[in-house]
Amino acid sequence: MDLLVYSTGRTLPIGASRADTRTWDMMLATNLSGAFHATRSVLPAMRAGVAA
Repeated sequence: MDLLVYSTGRTLPIGASRADTRTWDMMLATNLSGAFHATRSVLPAMRAGVAA
């Protein structure tokens, strides 16, 4: 595996200044934690140069 395309994301349609903690946490879980977990899951194959 040579490439991971992570194209999922969430926005805050009401703006960060009006977002509650739950909405902010959901956005972070998708945008940051999602990218982290996706990368971790493919990293061994990328390092090994294995086709996925």
